[in-house]
Amino acid sequence: MTHSIPEYLKLHTEDPPTFPDLQTAAEDELTNLSDALLQATGWSIQYLDEKDSATNQVAEQSDSSLSPPTKVPVLSHEQRPIGQFTIQQGKTKLTDAPSTSLPVAKQLVTAIGSLISTLEQTRETVWKQEAQLATGIPVSIRKDEEVHLAARLETILRCGAEAVGCQAAAAYLLDDDTRHLKLRSCWGLPQERLLDPPRLLQGATADLEALVGHAVILKDRSCMPDWLSPQSYQAAVCVPISSPSVPLGTLWVFSDEARTFDQQQSNIVELVAGRISAELEREVLLQQQINAHRQDQQWHHALAWQENRLPRNAPLLKDWHIAADTSQANHIGGDFYDWNIFSDNRFAVLVGDAAGSTIEAALTAATVQASLRAHMESLPETGQLLNQVNRLLWTGCTGDQFASLFYALIDPQTGKLQYSAVGDVAGILVQKSRVRWLTANPLALGTQETSEYETVVEPMQSGDTLVLFSEGFLAPHRQHGQQVIQDSLETLLRQLGNASAPEIVDALKQWGNTPDQYLSEEDQTVLAVRHDPRSA
Repeated sequence: MTHSIPEYLKLHTEDPPTFPDLQTAAEDELTNLSDALLQATGWSIQYLDEKDSATNQVAEQSDSSLSPPTKVPVLSHEQRPIGQFTIQQGKTKLTDAPSTSLPVAKQLVTAIGSLISTLEQTRETVWKQEAQLATGIPVSIRKDEEVHLAARLETILRCGAEAVGCQAAAAYLLDDDTRHLKLRSCWGLPQERLLDPPRLLQGATADLEALVGHAVILKDRSCMPDWLSPQSYQAAVCVPISSPSVPLGTLWVFSDEARTFDQQQSNIVELVAGRISAELEREVLLQQQINAHRQDQQWHHALAWQENRLPRNAPLLKDWHIAADTSQANHIGGDFYDWNIFSDNRFAVLVGDAAGSTIEAALTAATVQASLRAHMESLPETGQLLNQVNRLLWTGCTGDQFASLFYALIDPQTGKLQYSAVGDVAGILVQKSRVRWLTANPLALGTQETSEYETVVEPMQSGDTLVLFSEGFLAPHRQHGQQVIQDSLETLLRQLGNASAPEIVDALKQWGNTPDQYLSEEDQTVLAVRHDPRSA
């Protein structure tokens, strides 16, 4: 069965917003300009904007001896008419006022019109920018703001209903599926109504009409059944509650007496609906701000926790010096370094780079670092340790945790260096006669169930330097090609032949922070071990 729209139903439709007329120039300023131009040239001018020039006519001069007025259009920068000047010969107070020809006067007025066009564009730009800047006001909770949202909404409903002489008001909001309308706040109704089940939006004629953008006015009780008023009253008005882009629900205002609502009262109810929408959006923004603040605190705690896992002070070793630095692209990341001194006076250094997103990489890095520390001293060879960590990483995850690692073990008495490297980390051994890149197994930790990572042995002589770094350290230079990167880095390390370990790390950090740094947002770690007896 279909319902016909009764003749007594009243709909208010809202006209689309229009830009207000911007005053181009103050009246006094134009009057002064006209007087000055008259005395200087003998010509009188009058300015009318586009609206006035279309409806008004310039009054004819009573003195028939004067020439008829000439019109000069004023155009915007887009060549759109925004007004016009009328120029006409006038009588000056000065008998010796200079006489100017009409073409020259028109040229002068055209230049004045260009200035007015620029002025209007500037004022309109400022007008729009100031409104845009108003959106930058921070949303914050005032210290004295203890009134709950429920109380604020009820107060808004009460003030709105009383402003139009009504006795009750109710705000019905849509659910996430936009299938039901639920009473969320009311005034003048029993509080038990808040326990009523949601109303089905389908078939709710007045609510649907309001959500389209119309104000639905039910002037007497006979309208209520056909338009499914949610409450039993003599008269009612229903308007939409919406944000600029999303409908939120409907606002109902009820009257105990049969009545109609004029345009002004309908506008007041719509303003009340807008205030409710603003309160709801502000509450959402506040919650988002609170959640973002809590999340930032959690990020900072995670960053501090991860930084605390890194060694703070370099070990005191005769003739050997260690320095390192790591920076994460985000709050936390997958890069790390570590060192340790064993009971037999050997010491170990390592650089790791865990794969994955920010949180996944950080968790994987923590797992790998903990495994290394747990088994570092019990396994005499570097390859054995990497095989053990790989086994633990493989069996302790679902196959989605991978890590690159360069692990070096040095005997300070003999200078014997043994290392194992897997994945994308790299190592460089800088010696007096040459600079050598230390190769790595491309299969990172966690990529296979069983592994046979090898232990490589190299001698480190006095004056040699071992440099380890993660893949992100080279990222800002990738556009130059692999060979260019290697040549540049080798040249820098040769120039740092007599530098200390901290100086080498600082120089490498500067080399990594190139003007093309924006090309990469990756974690970066660099570590240097310097064998230098002279600095002891």
